[in-house]
Amino acid sequence: MINETSRTTDALLSAAGYCAEERSGGDETMGVTVLSKADWPAYFSRLGKAVEGRTIKIEVLGDTLGDQILVRSASLIGATYEPKEDALEISVKGMTHVVDRPQKVSVQDDNGKILAIEVVDVGDRHQLMTFA
Repeated sequence: MINETSRTTDALLSAAGYCAEERSGGDETMGVTVLSKADWPAYFSRLGKAVEGRTIKIEVLGDTLGDQILVRSASLIGATYEPKEDALEISVKGMTHVVDRPQKVSVQDDNGKILAIEVVDVGDRHQLMTFA
């Protein structure tokens, strides 16, 4: 895992409902971690437990389709990364969102509490999942 602070940090925090002023008080515990592809299967298999009882919002951001909200508020049923298919499946009540050939997974957390996850696919579309 790699800790990274960049534009992605601001985008993830903004989407999770945090603004720059809220995190400027010297608190360095928030950051973006870019997961290595080898870590994806285990990470996503544990995700349901890590966000249990919280709601998820799923947005897809891309130049060709614009910004789309797929899920406004739902409970996460589960998430699975299948290396053989090179696909990430995110299941909520009533639907499963599939990200084909993900290229990058970034996780925004605050002291271990997951705030947001960004998955960039091969078409440079950003799947943004925020947790409340």
